[in-house]
Amino acid sequence: MSKAILGASLGGLPVQLDLSVRDYDQARAVLFDLLARLTPEWTDFYPGDPGVALAEGTAFLFDLLSYHNDRVRNEGFLRPAQRRDSVVNLLRGINYELTPRTAASVDIRVNTSAPGVVLPAGWTVRSRASSVAPAATFELLEATTLVDSGYSTVTAYHGSTVGLESLGASDGTARQKLQLAGSPLARLADGSAPVSVFVAATEWTYTDSFLGMSPTDQVFRVEIQENESIWVIFSDGINGAIPTLGAPLEASYRVGGGSAANSVGVGTIVDFDPVTGIVAVTNLAQPSSGSDRETLSHAKQFGPRSLRALDRAVTLEDYETHAVSAGGVEAAKARWSPGPLDVTVAILASGANPVPTGKWYPRINAGYGQLGAIGRYLSNRSLDPRSLHLEPAVAVTPYLKATIHVLRNVKQADAQFEVERQLIAMFAVLRTNFGVGLPESRVAQVIESTFGVDYVDIEALHRVPAPHLVRGSDTSFADVSFAIPSIYEGCQADTYTMQWLNAQQFRLVGSSAGVITDDAGAPVVFSSATGDTIEVSCTIANLRVPQFSLLVVRGGTHDPSAGDRWTFSVDDYRGNLNLNSFEVLAISLTTVGELDSAQFSLAYRGGIG
Repeated sequence: MSKAILGASLGGLPVQLDLSVRDYDQARAVLFDLLARLTPEWTDFYPGDPGVALAEGTAFLFDLLSYHNDRVRNEGFLRPAQRRDSVVNLLRGINYELTPRTAASVDIRVNTSAPGVVLPAGWTVRSRASSVAPAATFELLEATTLVDSGYSTVTAYHGSTVGLESLGASDGTARQKLQLAGSPLARLADGSAPVSVFVAATEWTYTDSFLGMSPTDQVFRVEIQENESIWVIFSDGINGAIPTLGAPLEASYRVGGGSAANSVGVGTIVDFDPVTGIVAVTNLAQPSSGSDRETLSHAKQFGPRSLRALDRAVTLEDYETHAVSAGGVEAAKARWSPGPLDVTVAILASGANPVPTGKWYPRINAGYGQLGAIGRYLSNRSLDPRSLHLEPAVAVTPYLKATIHVLRNVKQADAQFEVERQLIAMFAVLRTNFGVGLPESRVAQVIESTFGVDYVDIEALHRVPAPHLVRGSDTSFADVSFAIPSIYEGCQADTYTMQWLNAQQFRLVGSSAGVITDDAGAPVVFSSATGDTIEVSCTIANLRVPQFSLLVVRGGTHDPSAGDRWTFSVDDYRGNLNLNSFEVLAISLTTVGELDSAQFSLAYRGGIG
């Protein structure tokens, strides 16, 4: 029996391995057999001296074990954990579930030929595929009656419903866990899992936790695993009932969701399930709020923060934290207003369209669409007697007019492609932040640092004005077409209020300019009855300076009423784009993913071709 003391390096520290073996051949055979089980290619590395092979192999083995030991230790702590299942299990210890996919929602404009058309639950509309988005299916979750003929709006959600799926029969044991055949789950923004479970044809109730349940409560939970598979979990007979032995188990649920549906273009949802009385459908805006499953970095950030917010909203940060946790929300901004017991939360939706669908009514604590779902989620966590107000983020559309000079040895088409790519990337980042404006110098920097560009002349940079309802009817506001065809070079930044005097006439009052008057100083009463473009001028330093042209066309179905108030903002013709804390910059792309020429007037000079 011989004794060999072999030296090796393990993690930079010297290691001695005491091996009692008959000879080196035996030691090599034992170690090589072990190494071959781990890495069969290892034996090809050292065909020569067995002593060297044994020493090097031992070092390799210990390094390998050390690496895996470190990985195991890291996975036991939230910050260094890298595996998704580790993060999921760690956060479940503080009752935090990673958010699965959220279904995008979209407002569908339905044209009907008669009043009283009934849209059934599950009524489906579909988009047509484009170069940037595949065809997508959207469903109506609840039956809806369209009272009036003509145009009405309903909210549909991305995904499709799986009918009653058999899960077999109950085995009568505690904590039964059954996998659904379909995936991924199309979760709603209010945090509810769109899963219905039936035990012997009786519907049981979904719950987030069995804690506090009685032994007779017919409840179930839903877990989403790392591979997005869906599992239905029953309780143990102590905190929740156990399905009776032999009882048939069935489930209905929705699959789909994800950020891909956000790319569906405006006007591409035109196919629908036939219903008597429906003439046509379309979408006037892109879908919003669709999101992929929660990332590990987001979970590591918001999981511990949820301990501070727990299951209630007290501070403004609590409201923002819970709103983002609702799903399909990029960011939220809260403020105390309009009264001392009121909180208003602005919602920035995930996806290319930052404006969530629907509306929330604080007086009745109810709503519809994405805002309605988030409102239900937040109101369950809000303290009485507070009143919760929700509003969509105000999307500010920029207008840029510029001449871009291309280097002589660069193809003009190549420079144009790169400039558009860089601008799209810049606005994609800006779209995810409340209140972050855009200096003119930043635009020039992005363009001039692009491949092939010599320099740029910026001729105009300002927002495209859009109206916002302050007081009055939602339906009349939606039925009136508002546009500003031209903004003149002498335009100065201001916020204007349209004060409606009756169904056809209104006054304009600027925050800085005051009431818009005529040359004689009398307040101007503008009319929407003629459908003509209105030229708006104001007095600046005793001079009449044209500001912009305004076109307001009534839809004819719902007219404004006396006392209604609308507001819109204009910027300087050329200058920095400044936003308030509830505004975000957003651009729309064409169906082929290019910049919209209505927002970007870019001319190219020089270069090749």
